[in-house]
Amino acid sequence: MAITRGTTISDIKISANASNFDFSHTVDTGATLLLVYVGMEGNESIDEATNPPQWSLGGGEALTKISDSGSTGNNADCRSQWWGLVNPTAGAGTVRLRSGSGNHNPMWGAAVNYLGTIAGSVAVAVNVLSTDNNTDATSTAVHGSAGTPSSALIFGGHGQGQDMAPSSNATGFTEVFDTTTGGSNSADFACNISELLDAAPEAITVTWTVSDENCSIYLELRAKYIASGTPSITKATLSGAAHVWPRVYLNTTETKAGADEMTVTAANAAGTSITFDDPAGGKTGSLKLGVENAFDLIGWIDVTVNAAGAAGLPPQSQSVLQAVSRMGNY
Repeated sequence: MAITRGTTISDIKISANASNFDFSHTVDTGATLLLVYVGMEGNESIDEATNPPQWSLGGGEALTKISDSGSTGNNADCRSQWWGLVNPTAGAGTVRLRSGSGNHNPMWGAAVNYLGTIAGSVAVAVNVLSTDNNTDATSTAVHGSAGTPSSALIFGGHGQGQDMAPSSNATGFTEVFDTTTGGSNSADFACNISELLDAAPEAITVTWTVSDENCSIYLELRAKYIASGTPSITKATLSGAAHVWPRVYLNTTETKAGADEMTVTAANAAGTSITFDDPAGGKTGSLKLGVENAFDLIGWIDVTVNAAGAAGLPPQSQSVLQAVSRMGNY
């Protein structure tokens, strides 16, 4: 399933002292991930202890911190953070951001929705690829080639000085957001979010119009379903090793401990069909069938296996489809 960006991008820009940075945003129906980028000075922070970031709908849904470029203790430097929420409640609401010092100056926040990401948790939906924190003046933000096929690559960064608006970025990337916090002094920001959807591994260099301190964080968003094709793997290479194809289990309970692992031979791009072989001498009767993806998310359903081996599996084809669909909702 390809990752797509939602229809709404919202932001707040603060160039004067303030402690409350709440801003309005709308989450699209079907969005699987809400991403919030925060840019601030190197000696500033978000109030994570008493007023942590949250999405106001659903009774107040807490955002999870994905990455932090870190405090330098110097207001001439930059600090970047990404926050996220899987399966956010759809609708018009408010992103809550509060200053840790109570006196942010300046600050920038932006929110964007994505559909089609893994929705088990922020930790499995988002992979931090690299951070570039330049405490000495430079005109570039550089991130090396990274990411996996079918994922989305997201750059978020900002630089000191509202005259640093990016002049160019890597070929193929779409500039999602490019703005400044306004004002006329060197403490104001130029900020940028860029994306490359359904991406192969790719590098990005954002070139700012002037040389100054800047920082940025490069993310990978993982697609909900698997890639298409026929895997050149066997059951032996799957066991206990990293894997990019689904694993299928049969057991008497919803656990991998003591389960019979199937040999997966093919899977489609939509994540609705998996072909596998049942080992001879495997379990039969009323069982649990589990389908696990590359990020260790697993869905279980009840099945009945009449006989071990290929003869016992064809009636379970619909069960396999249901398990894959259920897995995608985790």
